[in-house]
Amino acid sequence: MGIKSQLSHILSVSEACDILGEERCARIVRTLIQLTQQPPPHKMPTDEDINFLIRAMMYQVNSQKQQQQRKEQQEHRLSHYEKYQQQQQQQHQQQQQQESQSWSDSITSSFDSNGFSSSATNSTEPLSPPPPPPIKDVWVRLTTRAWMLDKLTLIKFLVPSNTQPHPGAGGHMGLFDCLAYALQTKHKNTASASFGGTASPALAGIPDIIIFLAICERYYQLHQNNPEPTTMDKADEENEERGEEPQQVVKKLSSEHPAIQQMSQWMFIVYDSYQKKNQLQRDTLRRFLSDVYGENYHKAEPMKSLLDKMFPAPSLTSREFVRGIQKTIAFHSNRPVHFLLDWMASLAHGLMPLHPQVPKSTKGFLISMENQVRWLPQLLHQYDLAEHRLYDIKRKFHSLVETSSTLIHGDPMNVDDSNNNSNNGTTTSNNGTHSPGQTPKHVIPKAVFETAVCQGSDELGHGGYLPPKVANLVFRAVARMSTSTTTSDLPPLPTPLQEEDEESSKLPLFWELSHVLRFGGLCVRVVGDEDESVVQWLMQVVGSPSSTILTRSQAEKLLSLLGEHLEFRQQVDRSSHYDDEIGSPNNEGNGDGNKDSAMSERSKTMQVEIAEMLGLLPKSWKKNGQATVSIGVLVDALMEEVGAKDDTLTMQQLLAWNKASSSDGPQQRLMPFIMELRLMMSVLFGVPPKLASMEARIVAEITRRHRLRYPQTELSRRGPRGTVWYLIDDHWFQTWQKVVEKISHTEDDDKDFRGKGNDNVSPRRLSKISNKGLLRDNGILALRVDIKWRSEYEILPPLAWLALQGWYDGGPPIYRTVVPYAPAVPTHGQVKKDLIKTENEIELYPFFVTMFLCDSTSRGEARPFQQGVPVSRVNPVRYLLVQLCKGLEIDPKMGRLWVIEPSTTSSAATPHGESEDWILDLDVNIADQRKQRYGDQAGISKIALLLELKDGESGLWPRGIDGKQWSFEKSDLDAVESGDGVVGLYNMGNTCYMNASIQCLSHTPIFRDYFNSKCYLNDINTTNPLGYEGRLAQVSAVLFNAIWKRFNQQVPHQPKRVTAPGSYAPVSAPAITPKTFKESLGKFNDIFSGNEQHDAQELLAFILAGLSEDLNRIQDKPYIEAPDSDGRPDQELADIWWSNHLQREMSIVVALFTGQYKSLLKCKSCCYESARFEPFSFLQVPLPEDDTIPVSLILYPLKDRLNALKYSVRVHNTGSLYDVLVALAKVTYEDEKRLSGDVTKVNSLEGDENDEKDDEKKERLDKEYADRAKNFAVVDMKDGYIFRIASNSWRLPDLQNKDTGELPLLHVYSLDRVPHLDGSNHDYVDGKEETVNEEAEEKEKGKDDDAPAVSFLALAQRRSELVSKNVLHPLRHFVFGTPLLLRIPHVDQLTGTELYDFVAERLRSFVPPPAQRFLTKSKATIPNQRSTSKSNANEQDDAQSKIEKRKKLQKTLSDMEGVASGPIPRYGFHLRFASRDGRRCSLCPWFECCIGCLIPDDNTRTVVMCGDSIVIDWHFSVDIATHGFGTRGAHMDGNRKPRFRPRPAGITIKNHSSCSSNFKEGHPGAITLEDCLDAFAKEEKIPDTYCSQCLDFRIQTKRMSLWRTPPVVIIQLKRFQFTQFMRRKLRDFVHFPVEGLDLSRIMAGDVEERLPKRNTKESKRKLPEETSDDSETSPMHEDSGRAEMLYDLYGVVHHQGALSGGHYVASLKSDIDGQWRLFNDAQVYEIHSSDVVDSSAYILFYIRRDVKNMKLSDFWDVSRGEGSRMTEEEMDSLLHGRSDRCVIS
Repeated sequence: MGIKSQLSHILSVSEACDILGEERCARIVRTLIQLTQQPPPHKMPTDEDINFLIRAMMYQVNSQKQQQQRKEQQEHRLSHYEKYQQQQQQQHQQQQQQESQSWSDSITSSFDSNGFSSSATNSTEPLSPPPPPPIKDVWVRLTTRAWMLDKLTLIKFLVPSNTQPHPGAGGHMGLFDCLAYALQTKHKNTASASFGGTASPALAGIPDIIIFLAICERYYQLHQNNPEPTTMDKADEENEERGEEPQQVVKKLSSEHPAIQQMSQWMFIVYDSYQKKNQLQRDTLRRFLSDVYGENYHKAEPMKSLLDKMFPAPSLTSREFVRGIQKTIAFHSNRPVHFLLDWMASLAHGLMPLHPQVPKSTKGFLISMENQVRWLPQLLHQYDLAEHRLYDIKRKFHSLVETSSTLIHGDPMNVDDSNNNSNNGTTTSNNGTHSPGQTPKHVIPKAVFETAVCQGSDELGHGGYLPPKVANLVFRAVARMSTSTTTSDLPPLPTPLQEEDEESSKLPLFWELSHVLRFGGLCVRVVGDEDESVVQWLMQVVGSPSSTILTRSQAEKLLSLLGEHLEFRQQVDRSSHYDDEIGSPNNEGNGDGNKDSAMSERSKTMQVEIAEMLGLLPKSWKKNGQATVSIGVLVDALMEEVGAKDDTLTMQQLLAWNKASSSDGPQQRLMPFIMELRLMMSVLFGVPPKLASMEARIVAEITRRHRLRYPQTELSRRGPRGTVWYLIDDHWFQTWQKVVEKISHTEDDDKDFRGKGNDNVSPRRLSKISNKGLLRDNGILALRVDIKWRSEYEILPPLAWLALQGWYDGGPPIYRTVVPYAPAVPTHGQVKKDLIKTENEIELYPFFVTMFLCDSTSRGEARPFQQGVPVSRVNPVRYLLVQLCKGLEIDPKMGRLWVIEPSTTSSAATPHGESEDWILDLDVNIADQRKQRYGDQAGISKIALLLELKDGESGLWPRGIDGKQWSFEKSDLDAVESGDGVVGLYNMGNTCYMNASIQCLSHTPIFRDYFNSKCYLNDINTTNPLGYEGRLAQVSAVLFNAIWKRFNQQVPHQPKRVTAPGSYAPVSAPAITPKTFKESLGKFNDIFSGNEQHDAQELLAFILAGLSEDLNRIQDKPYIEAPDSDGRPDQELADIWWSNHLQREMSIVVALFTGQYKSLLKCKSCCYESARFEPFSFLQVPLPEDDTIPVSLILYPLKDRLNALKYSVRVHNTGSLYDVLVALAKVTYEDEKRLSGDVTKVNSLEGDENDEKDDEKKERLDKEYADRAKNFAVVDMKDGYIFRIASNSWRLPDLQNKDTGELPLLHVYSLDRVPHLDGSNHDYVDGKEETVNEEAEEKEKGKDDDAPAVSFLALAQRRSELVSKNVLHPLRHFVFGTPLLLRIPHVDQLTGTELYDFVAERLRSFVPPPAQRFLTKSKATIPNQRSTSKSNANEQDDAQSKIEKRKKLQKTLSDMEGVASGPIPRYGFHLRFASRDGRRCSLCPWFECCIGCLIPDDNTRTVVMCGDSIVIDWHFSVDIATHGFGTRGAHMDGNRKPRFRPRPAGITIKNHSSCSSNFKEGHPGAITLEDCLDAFAKEEKIPDTYCSQCLDFRIQTKRMSLWRTPPVVIIQLKRFQFTQFMRRKLRDFVHFPVEGLDLSRIMAGDVEERLPKRNTKESKRKLPEETSDDSETSPMHEDSGRAEMLYDLYGVVHHQGALSGGHYVASLKSDIDGQWRLFNDAQVYEIHSSDVVDSSAYILFYIRRDVKNMKLSDFWDVSRGEGSRMTEEEMDSLLHGRSDRCVIS
């Protein structure tokens, strides 16, 4: 008797376990429990539990032979188990919930709660004794649904990743469905379930899985390993009769062998799973065989005849199928062979786990790889911190991050950042160090850390944390901590700083986020003995990382560190405020914090006062007036107190010594320094403490230090003047105090709500801090007048507020300052003694003012600056000035403050008139000055202040000395200096199109001055129904003003940097977020709302049209009919059209950007010409059609240390890939000649084509190009592998995208040159080579020894990673990176060693630098004895062919140790045969689950053949060294899963000069802007157009030309084409001039009169008046636009990428310094002018030379237009919001 299951009638579970073995069964059961049950770590089954479960499965009640043999052993096991069970039951009755209960105890528990009872077990035979209760309970558990698998989970659990089914071709999805169905338990009540019932899904149990594997394994061993039969002699027969075993006897197998019968029965179940009729049909087998062996396999004659013997009838029952197998099975060398059984046996053997456990080497490597990816989740788990609690930590970390600007070679927009991090030769290590001279981005360097830690701040009320020397020690120690986690609770220890070698000391150190989390968790998140981990860290900082003891010298260093820290604290915490010296806001902390303390000079001594405060003095110490004490004396006292021996100090002794200090008194010994570290990490870096008691101690320590620094006296209860206090809601603060006090030092002390699963149960789960109840409802931080101290609010030191806000979130922050107290005068009847006796008090109710700013840029006019700025009513105004100038980083002497009266807040007074604004006296408070000026009415009106900044160059105040005579006249507007406009714009989500367009408009000189000078206010038109009431003009003006105002870091008139072509120099430029502009844009036009990508030209058209309407000086537009030419001269007719346009449109947009077309329509029948002169703002030019098309390709190098280059070549649009390779060969040939200096041969064809010498040279060069093209190969590359080698005859039109018309990016490989290959011709299809050269064919046949034999090999890189621990095959193997294509001559003559050498040499260019060190030639390489080895190899090759050798190669299964672990190979990789995608072996059948047969690295002839696909299996050591080849890293945030998407590893792709103007400019196939202009002006034929002369539809011609050119012409290259059948982007390179664009080529000529005149009544129609209003005398009327035709480029909008997406950037030339810069959203780069001209140019901005140096007043009438000038307040009211608030970075 045993477990009854679906397959137990074929083979019992106990026998199956015997076949597989206990260890293999234990692996299956253990993995299955982890997958289905998912028990917590502390309840995982132990090895003893699993072994008992397996023995229970192997238990058999009615076994006759085994029962006697195992009886004693089973009784011993069961008695031991029953005793253990009784003990557990007694403990269970005493305590119902037991946390650490062994998993095996639950086996005996009742199953009634799960819906199963003991009756569910299979009944035993009547005469058999029942199994023991523990065994019976195990059987019940194994038959429950909770221990079973559905189909998908079963396949995932059993099948390796390389054999996983998929719905594609060769996916075997249907076959695995049948296999899963055969294993699933069939319910007997399926019929009843079909009548309205709900049938449970079929599941497969553990017993059936084990039986299935055992049946197949038993047959597989017979099929593979059964030896030849031998005969028995008489002696052996007699021995057998006596019961003795015969020696060396193997019986001949028969078809009735139990293994064959059991396998046959099982396969019938599998085959019958297709139709489920219990009868197997021949057609069913045909389907199976086609899926297993391939199509038409069953039609082969041997298989067909065999099936005929098996199927005498149309269908077979199970017994008939077994008999059919017995009749048809064959035996080869006593091994059974049957094609219906063998494949399943091989498949099951591949599904079987090879090892009872994952090999130790593999497990070690996997742990290291997992740590590289999951350092953040592991740290969060280690310190019990939820990921969503990291916001404040990350915010504070990034506020300290400092990045450096370096020169970037190559286009930064075309290089993926992720590739830069991994492919630039710099790999960040996981210990906070970096390669020499390089510091990565987004880290905290040493200088920034010391500034934040050592320097104090009066605003925050502290003097710093650590002295510089100690800060340096702490920084270096933490920076060298590893980011990888270990199994220990404590982190890896730092390298001892005193033992650094010279080379490591030069490495730059930095803090990453991992260092902050690890060290912060070490200080404030450790549970248990909270001081132990910090003390251990301190010991290893001053000692050695591997030792747990301190020597005497190391103890002296520790005490010196403690003394130096406390001396620093004494200096910075003492009060520096006196009555005669008010703390100036300009004082930034205590200056002593930046100086080395006296301890550095007296390192061997310590001040007695410091030693006494630390509790270091010995008990026998007597004060004899000594000021210092020797460190040695203090160490002696320490050693004596702890009872140290041999002058060494253990960690336990140091902990006991530290705890011996009085807990009631002040902190002593190590505690002050430990508290400093905790305070620094919890406040400065925001790591929340784990213990509630620690929160209270930190806040109390902050309060204590604040009182020392700002002492509170009876006359100054809140500290001296200038002390800053923060207000907090009293109810929240009291709640926090009560909760912390209640749970401190209790069992709930460490129940932190910031953990992963404690959000709802923690007693410390408080709501966010909310101070809104203390404020008024006016939107500013003004307090309510009725709030009371300690009833509604409490005051805290600044650091205490920052700590609580960081720990609990909330706000808003409200701070107030202590000021001199001015008591009110007693009223009548008030007792004088009731007045408060104090000199200083907190000012709760300061003024809140609106701040404006003016400088030389604004020419003295007020610009909005800040709102809601608190201004003291008591302190002198100088305090405010110092505070404002400090934020702007300027000298307070360069500023002064004005009070702006309401009548002048929006517009300044006239330069010569007297303003009502007045200057504030800096030594008097603002309240007294207002009272003196206004009397009792001083507090009624709102206060607006103006900060005026002196011009740094001229030394003049913009508003003059007293405001009566301004320094900058209106007539001198353009001479006033502003910012340089080098300001980035942040991308707010697909807003690059807007950023690039705004940058170009804001850099248009006259247009910029128009808005920055506020002249637009004269032209605002709020009544225009076609406009936006002036709101678009206002938001545009605010944005332009924000871009062109001078920032603190901008240096005026800085010299122009010389940037080499192709280099991009990053600029440390500020950036703003145009949020208001974007939101307003979405309100004006719904198309631009949201975050979708849009066309930059559409946005520019909308903005210019909207601005033209908002700024239109024409209030009422008259209706004017467009006149026809009617034979008029062009000059007359054009002026009429232009005058009519100006009568409706009169704005700065028309004056700057609007020109005039001439559209000439000519009838082909009557030759009648009709001209129209319409205005235009964009010159949209088409790209001329060309019979050549650009082809982009990447050429992968052949030599080491060469980068892959991206080329762009032009070939005929009907050409083939061969033409592409020839064009590429020409480019590479010219590059080589150009580098060698032989440029004569490059240009040798320029001359007379009929010259015989030139013909010879041309023929010779064509032959050279053709020969070079044969060394290139185009491949069809998929994700990480080569799918096939493309045929050179493929036509380019067949490769184009049918929707977009774009050609794909081609991948071209350089191949090794092969001698005498020049005349050969190769054609490649599907990875195989068809050689049409007769000589090559003869060489392959051995007929011609001189012709070379060439082989092509496609290699893909493959790596292994852990998919899941809860499956039998936890590793997944996938290709990645850049594949290789090799052309090898005489590959059949190479040995395995030589093949590995060849691959390693070619592989160096395709891997990152850390992997290249593995590819150096190993010393273990077999010596070069080629002749001897080859002779031996030839002898071996004579014995067996290469095909036979390939069949005997070592197969590799998924979880073999040699796949990626074990000993490291010579080059860090193994070569294996594999399919193109790298999933499985290319030699073995799929059902063998082989991932690739190993190519041996030895001196025998290699078995590689032409056309083979090979994978490079990297060892785990290389994977770890390269951080997963860039897919893992220490900089990953969050529990982000590793990206499995393959990408190039180690490949840096750079642009060749053919992709830029340097090559295209002289290329005969390049398109020029002149060609585009000619295409624009080209005459086109228009069919069926109405002719007003013929009065019928005629064929006419149309020609476009320019009549009037605008001062600024915007040229759009029409790259986007949309037709009925196709959408595409033209990527043609268009060469356009940077200077001197001549538009005269498309200007229309003057025609005096057109004949014949129109003889119709329409000709008599009166034309509109041609005269305009006399008041319009703008220079735009006098500009004919036909005098100057030369333009210079100043801006380009680039579109990079595909049609559907892409990215916009802008290249702009500054009119200040002449420097070209690239604006990529918030990033700005200085570039060379030649880099502006590229294939991504989309919109060109040209300015006419005659207006380039014009002033605004020379070009536009700056006086008021019709109506009154609008004020800024009126404009702001139109926006209903703060449009002037741009976020400055």
